[in-house]
Amino acid sequence: MAEAAPRTKLPLIASKLTVPELPETYAPRPRLRHCLHSAMEGHHIVSVSATAGAGKTTAVVDAVRTSGRPVAWLSVDRTDRTAGRLLAYLEASITRIAPDAADVASGAMAAQIPHPEAAGLLAEALGELRPVIVLDDVERLCDAEPAWAVIDAFARYAARATLVLISRQPLPGHLLDLPVGPVVALIGEADLALTKPEAEQVLTGLGREKDDPGRIIETTGGWMAGVVFGATPEPGQEGDAESDPLHRYLAEQVVGRLPDSLREFLVTTSLLAEVDADRATALGVTGAAAHLAALRAVHLPGTWYAHQRVFRCHPAFRDFLLEQFDHRAPAERHALRLAHARMLVADGDDEAAVTAFLRASAPDEALGAAQRAITHVIGRADLDLAEDWLATFSDAESPADPAQLTVARLALAVVKDEYQQGVDLCDALLAADTRQKLAHESNDAAVLMAWLYGVSGRVADADAIVGAARPSPAISAMSYGLQLMDPQRSSTRPDLIGNPIDAYVLECDYFRGRLAEFAAPLESRWAQTVIGSYSIAALRASGQTQRALDACRSYSSRLGRLPLQSFIEPEVLLDAGLMAEAREALTEGRRYAAEVGAAMYELLAQVVEAKIAARHDKDAATAHDILDRLEESSAHEQFWCVGEMATVWRCLALLHEGRDEEAALRLRRAVSTMQSAGGVLELPTAAVYLAEAEWRLGNEQAADTAASVALAAARGQESNHLLLQALADFPLVASRQLDAEADTESPWHTLGRSLALQSRHVTMAEPGDVEIVFHDLGTPRVLVNGEPARPRIAKTYELLAFLASQPGRTATRDTLLTALFDGRADSASRAYLRQAVRWLKVLVPGDDAVQADRSSVRLSPNAFVRSDSARFETAVTEAGRLRDTGLVAALTEALRIPERGAFLDGTDSAWATRRRQELQSLEAETRFTLATHLYRTGRLTEAQHHTELGLDREPLRESGWRLLMRIAAELGDSDKVILAFRECENALDDIGMTASPATRRLLENLSP
Repeated sequence: MAEAAPRTKLPLIASKLTVPELPETYAPRPRLRHCLHSAMEGHHIVSVSATAGAGKTTAVVDAVRTSGRPVAWLSVDRTDRTAGRLLAYLEASITRIAPDAADVASGAMAAQIPHPEAAGLLAEALGELRPVIVLDDVERLCDAEPAWAVIDAFARYAARATLVLISRQPLPGHLLDLPVGPVVALIGEADLALTKPEAEQVLTGLGREKDDPGRIIETTGGWMAGVVFGATPEPGQEGDAESDPLHRYLAEQVVGRLPDSLREFLVTTSLLAEVDADRATALGVTGAAAHLAALRAVHLPGTWYAHQRVFRCHPAFRDFLLEQFDHRAPAERHALRLAHARMLVADGDDEAAVTAFLRASAPDEALGAAQRAITHVIGRADLDLAEDWLATFSDAESPADPAQLTVARLALAVVKDEYQQGVDLCDALLAADTRQKLAHESNDAAVLMAWLYGVSGRVADADAIVGAARPSPAISAMSYGLQLMDPQRSSTRPDLIGNPIDAYVLECDYFRGRLAEFAAPLESRWAQTVIGSYSIAALRASGQTQRALDACRSYSSRLGRLPLQSFIEPEVLLDAGLMAEAREALTEGRRYAAEVGAAMYELLAQVVEAKIAARHDKDAATAHDILDRLEESSAHEQFWCVGEMATVWRCLALLHEGRDEEAALRLRRAVSTMQSAGGVLELPTAAVYLAEAEWRLGNEQAADTAASVALAAARGQESNHLLLQALADFPLVASRQLDAEADTESPWHTLGRSLALQSRHVTMAEPGDVEIVFHDLGTPRVLVNGEPARPRIAKTYELLAFLASQPGRTATRDTLLTALFDGRADSASRAYLRQAVRWLKVLVPGDDAVQADRSSVRLSPNAFVRSDSARFETAVTEAGRLRDTGLVAALTEALRIPERGAFLDGTDSAWATRRRQELQSLEAETRFTLATHLYRTGRLTEAQHHTELGLDREPLRESGWRLLMRIAAELGDSDKVILAFRECENALDDIGMTASPATRRLLENLSP
């Protein structure tokens, strides 16, 4: 949680990210080119795997350069075994052809999103592009599982790309789960082997026209290196010069024939990934420019770049040279390795320099490089590497670390939710009298220490840290966040800065009930992910329960995991009606918070536990018990936000017990404090409870005032959800306000309609082993796990729809006969039902997905059904909890769903007809609600459109005709006013009724 979110700072080695040049003597191989083109066009992944020297890279270079598709290239080094480093270089390569991919993966890593998921985001950033992505030398990753997981995830999400993997070893099947066949093409030794005509062409290009290509092919098996260098292949052997034919040839025929000075130059510079005159000179080589000029005239296994000024050895050639380097005297190796490590530092690759310094037995200089690099390593979520470094350089408990390593330890404590360890380190720094000095010198350290202390309930220590720190946006955010402990702190809300520090600001916003702050888009996708847990909390608090539930299921960032587990997810599950899951999640979240020493989150979990007892279970005794234990905690007094919410649920329990006076005393104080502090999340709830308590005590005026406070608080949150939940606890609070207001369009009447809507049973979409997407609006269609499925008989659609709508998704056979066959229980109807059940079992895979016996039929919880009609009901219900702009947008979006058509169009059972009418009535009500809000905001044409569509559905809705008359008057269309009145009269006349006096008065008022 550093002030500037750590990004993956790596030197962009041009040759790693550049498609190599073809050798000047390259002889085109149309056969192999066509083979690779076919593989790339017909498969998602192409594996090119063969012995070193088989011509893999050259063949792929030729193929991709002639493919006509954008190409991203990455030559893998041993240092890329670290997943974050590999992903950072992959991002850099892809950004060259897809600029929109810049910062996607590195930003995701900074958000502590797991590397495979960050790779998936990078793949998705390719959009509609159809590139070829080449990873060369992937055998250098060995069995590094995290690195292969990155490749695997990228391959799975890059649906339109072709991924070419070039390797000297077969791809590790146990690490890369990619099936051979339509997805993966294998190009191997036999494909790469030279034919006689190809060998003849290669030999001609080398000036060896007199050599017999047939004999060479016979002795080499068409192995490219064998043809070029005259070596005899022994496939599968790779090692030193005595056992590897390529190495043996390199020793004898390539390096062995060079002058001593050039041979020494190659061996010395083998430490370098790419060699130019300046870098060779920095390594201590004299005459580097002349040596390079001489080497350009020699045919060497490698590639020249930058107008022949930079040379990069073929990996096999470099391996050979490094083996020769290891034979040098220890003192010489030490001096060269030290020079190389210092060069890496100069290049900005501190991470690689750490390894180089350690190999050069220079731990002090390695420590310096590690200090500079470690925050970037943590920033790209390579936490294991960071921990290895910390273990290497000093004892984990030592307070005497260099500053950057201490900051790294603090960052790891926050990222890994190791709060107690982090606080122990802070205390060790305090004991060593270095804590305040570090806070002043490093804003990163100050923020991390303040957060660790704050979450652990040690507010005085957090204040001391903030006081010692230098002013900065991060410290302003931290100071604002500490208002969670004391609402009277004078701290202006700082602007969001687009990195993890924003989590402090938005956490405070959430507990203050400033839900509208979460609606504004953040600067980047990864910043949204960093504060994602509180975004989920805001979705829940604003009533968007299904979205919150889906977001919980898909949340992956390390950051924010603790608040999500401890109280956010349990509250989402509670609102979704998934009580068993809510209790289980709460137990686990509270246990975890206690285990890591995060007192604030442990207390918040207790508050939610008390909420469940008081609101859902109506178990006042248990609620009091939980809250009594909470108040016994010394940390309880440190968190104002916890105390205020605990008061709300304590008072609900008191009201359940009839202890109205005690509840009123507590609630008056709580509401007053919340108002003076500028609002708090549960202010609407507390004010509704106060209104109920005051009414019971006979204080009618005070009750009305409290109800007004609740309404105003909901308006400030731009959501009615928490207010509606509280009114559901005490619906008479709303009834009394409705009785007091004659205007049927008043805010309380609008709330009353919303409250009635909230009483609808809405089933939250829950994941399962079998996912069924049921388009039950319009012509029925079913997708099972993404694939179209069609039953033999249409009645199966009705059966599926009926079961999905029932509690427990089960029904007796008698109930099904009544609903689907209009009560007929004859043998024909029972046989038809059996057929419908049979085809439902065929439609939904799995032995127990559909469970049927003689008496009932049940849809298993493992079968997850998401229907259009249920989505519409959920969307309308959740929209009804919003206000103003958010309400209009949500209702508009919800009304797109029924545009598919009528429910189970073409079916005519009594149940289907009744269900169709219910949905049409809901659509009409939704359109009238939307039209009313559009009318109030001056969007008259849209309001007229939705009103007319609503009246098409329900022509007897007299309030709809009045709205249409008002809209017409605002548009200046007096004829339309009269026409709307007459259409209203005609509709009512059909049922023997006349227009009400209110409608007639409106006509008189609007008529010219």
